[in-house]
Amino acid sequence: MKPHLLVVSTALTLSGATVALSLEASAQNAAPMVWTTAFRGPDMCLDVVNGGAFDGFTILQQCGNFSGQHWFARPAASGWMEFTTEWRGPAMCLDVVNGGEYDTLTRLQPCENRTGQHWRIAPGGDGTLRLTTEFRGEGMCLDVVNGGAWDRLTRLEPCEGRTGQQWSSRNAL
Repeated sequence: MKPHLLVVSTALTLSGATVALSLEASAQNAAPMVWTTAFRGPDMCLDVVNGGAFDGFTILQQCGNFSGQHWFARPAASGWMEFTTEWRGPAMCLDVVNGGEYDTLTRLQPCENRTGQHWRIAPGGDGTLRLTTEFRGEGMCLDVVNGGAWDRLTRLEPCEGRTGQQWSSRNAL
């Protein structure tokens, strides 16, 4: 299979001028990406918990050459994207927990074309990006829990421009 890139384009209006933003997101079998936030900085990467009570949930961890930090974005239905990792493979997608004790936390689940697995990448301000889902809508952004038993886990929270909602991506390799 030939690697390819998915190009996501968004138009911004700044002081009456329209500026086009183009983001090249890696598709499965292309170069993996790592994701970081303005909150924790470029040395803390989005990762997948391996084992324990939070097995499969996503968390910010010290960046390293770990397959759980190597993310791929691929096209999903109606212009949305799915995120998978090198570690768990293309059959496990980033998803949002719906209800219960872990409501709105994110974890890897089998890819099943669910709205909680459909992600949109949009401009977040200051050159960063925000991640939202079809399931919860544009008003809920991927954020980082600050403190407590869930410290550094990721979840959807109301989009308020917090630094934990300001994401950046770069090539993992």
